[in-house]
Amino acid sequence: MPAERYLADIVARALERRQRRAATDLEAHLDIMATQVVADTTAEDLDDAIDDALRHVRPLRAWQP
Repeated sequence: MPAERYLADIVARALERRQRRAATDLEAHLDIMATQVVADTTAEDLDDAIDDALRHVRPLRAWQP
């Protein structure tokens, strides 16, 4: 197997694992948040909570020129 193909496979598997881990982290965070929801929670409150959950699992992005 050519070295380029071997490295591409390693990177692809690492990215797949990272994506699965992020999905699992999001699920866990949403479960925790769901236990804290009170009866008078509005749709806007839920949207804010989802945004908060996504901020916790998204990787930090550092844009460089």
